[in-house]
Formats: sequence, structure tokens, C-alpha cells
Amino acid sequence: MAYHESSTVNLTDLKTGDNFIFPLSMYRTIAGLLIVAVVFGSLGNILVIVTIFMNKRFRVPVYALLLQVALLNALFETLVVPINIYSFFHNSWTPSTTLCTMIVCVTHMLLCTSGLLLVLVSVYRYFLVRYNHLYMKIKTPKV
Repeated sequence: MAYHESSTVNLTDLKTGDNFIFPLSMYRTIAGLLIVAVVFGSLGNILVIVTIFMNKRFRVPVYALLLQVALLNALFETLVVPINIYSFFHNSWTPSTTLCTMIVCVTHMLLCTSGLLLVLVSVYRYFLVRYNHLYMKIKTPKV
């Protein structure tokens, strides 16, 4: 199916590999941007992980949570995003529907877990600022 500005598309009539709404060049541009995001995101996550392991000052519970966020983001960038880049370059989903279901499941698990860990970091910081006198009494020792 060719892309045309004024055409309307019934999504149920499309076959795998048809352009949905945008021209092929836009899908390839998105794939290129995802590649750049993976490269810089991976570098950032590696720096966070190395910094936390190398510096003894960062061996406190809040940084353990941030380490988990960095590891989850690294998993997302290595498991989920490359498959999305592949499908953007080829403008279709060629693997099986089982793999599609697994990718969706892994995506949701990683993003939800990462989000919950960030909420936990926020709660941790809130108690540190708001209830500092109580926080210092119950603070756990260095890990």
C-alpha cells in the first residue's frame, strides 16, 4: 500500500509489511534516533554502574536502588529496543506472534519495575528531607 496524504487507511485491511500511516523514511529516521538513544543510554548506564561499584561513598541503600534502575534500563536497551529498531528498519514485524507477546511482556515488566524503583527512591529522599531526625535513627548502615 502506497503512502498518500489524503488517503484513509482501514487498519484491518493492512498486511504485515504495509506502511501504516507514515512513509518509510520516517520509520528509518525513528530507528536511527533509537540507535543513538541506545548508544548514549548504554554509556550512561555503564557509567552509573561503574561509579557505584568503584566509589565506596555510594554504597548506601539509595544508590543500591539507583543501581537497580541502571541495570533495568540496560536490560531494556539490550533486549527490547534492538528488536524495535529491526522492525522500524524493515517496516514490519517478521518474528512470531509469541516473540511479540514476550517483548510486550518484558517491556512492561522492565518499565514498571524501573518506575516503581524510582518511586521508592523518591520516598526515600522525602523521608530523608522531611523527617531527618527520625531518619538518622533508623538509617541502615553502609552495605
